[in-house]
Amino acid sequence: MIPKTSTIILSGSRRILIIDIRSSRCLIPRQNSSCSSRRTRFFSTSVKREITNISNKKYASTSASSSSSSILTRSSTDEQHTVVLGCGIAGLSVAHYLLAAAASTNNRNMRVTVLDQHPGPAMGTSRKNGQLLCPSLSYSWVAMPMLFGKDALLRNLINSTIARPFASSNPASPSPVTVEPRALLDPKLWQFGMQWFRRRFIQADDFRNVNQAIGSLMHYTMKCLDDEGDELVQRISYDRVALGTQLLDGTVHTSDSSGDIGMFCTELQRLLVDAHGDRIDFIFGEGVSGVHYGSNDGSITGVTTTKKRTVSADQFVVALGTGSTEFCQSIGVLCPVYPVKGYLVTFKSQRDVPYNLMLPSKAFCAPMGGGKYRLSGFADFLADPFAKDCLEVDQDRAKALIEVAKKEFPDLEVVDIDCGFRPLSPDDCPLIGPSTKYQNLFYCTGHGSKGWSMGLGSGKLLTDIMLKKETSIDAKPYLPNRFDLGLTSGMAKRENNPLMEQRLETSMRSGYS
Repeated sequence: MIPKTSTIILSGSRRILIIDIRSSRCLIPRQNSSCSSRRTRFFSTSVKREITNISNKKYASTSASSSSSSILTRSSTDEQHTVVLGCGIAGLSVAHYLLAAAASTNNRNMRVTVLDQHPGPAMGTSRKNGQLLCPSLSYSWVAMPMLFGKDALLRNLINSTIARPFASSNPASPSPVTVEPRALLDPKLWQFGMQWFRRRFIQADDFRNVNQAIGSLMHYTMKCLDDEGDELVQRISYDRVALGTQLLDGTVHTSDSSGDIGMFCTELQRLLVDAHGDRIDFIFGEGVSGVHYGSNDGSITGVTTTKKRTVSADQFVVALGTGSTEFCQSIGVLCPVYPVKGYLVTFKSQRDVPYNLMLPSKAFCAPMGGGKYRLSGFADFLADPFAKDCLEVDQDRAKALIEVAKKEFPDLEVVDIDCGFRPLSPDDCPLIGPSTKYQNLFYCTGHGSKGWSMGLGSGKLLTDIMLKKETSIDAKPYLPNRFDLGLTSGMAKRENNPLMEQRLETSMRSGYS
């Protein structure tokens, strides 16, 4: 019988400790270790933490009483504690490379805590992915022609906002980009559009190099995935199937591949716990509801979770994907990342294709093995992307995507249809680097539809920036300061309050990471 005053803790070695709060006595001691206060990470007089094994015990979900207030603190004054917000491919990659860098120098003072509102890793944007690992597809969505051509932005805007609503007889549109008419009333979309205009026309010289920057980061990610010196990553199996990518003109790029990002992230999280023990903690099932600041107003000292837990640290990384904008707005800064809806179709076919295929209307198909394929494509800008009905599949758009694939796979048999939101930046290039407002806040977000192809490289690049090391690729094209990231207008006082908590919880309901 476990006393009600006990707290259950998942240690780095994945053993469970049950601690009597009143006596600080270990009811189930960890093997070869005493239950010292240094090892006890969570403190409360009325906390009940439930450890739930999910997916064959590969990761754990933690939950706490809504009335409790537990604090995750540093175990020594010399310890460097980093909190990563978001446990998708970006957040996990940052955690991996921070701890790998510390291990390479035998630095035991580095500790990382990864916080995510989902019950496990990569259960937001990172799981709903087209499985493409394609450095050859570095063409930016937002670099599409403005006026002329089938993929011109203005043509797509007119078709989706004016023509499509009246085309009741044939509502299915193969247009790669659509904009819901009501979305034109969304201030966030206009803010996103102004940043896009600024990058494309005012900073035109930089914008012309965006495709090169995207390709550079994609190739760097492939190098990280194939790095034989990274034993931990090489131990991960993630169904890497495709032998390259075949473009519309028949050209094949053999540097590309495909893989299961959900499988990769789940295994990476498990291996991080095994490899680094008590140097890493994962808090699942808890989003962010509040932020704490230093007295000098130049740093963040901690965050409060939706379960009323306070987590203090030295550094913070925003890897929240589609939740990044609302979080940054709540702390008084802009983060021009807009959630854009995309579609995924898993299907079977007798046709044996060993390559990723580029299809018309900017759709893509990746082989999954066993006669299955993953079809992905389209980008829909919606008025309220976090509304419940927006999280459901638009059957007309899904049908249009399937029709595009039928030209190559006439016998396709649909297995599953899904949708997800991509965290798109105004130039389709991720934000990687330090905040210009908070000295200990860093970004690793805004990867759009290319998160799998850029995730691991992004984590390595940000780690080198945080540790003030020389970067392997030029970091300038990805720095957040390329946007106007000043104070948001009309912001309330920077303090924890119920209105802020409600806004954050609403925005993150659809999932981040």
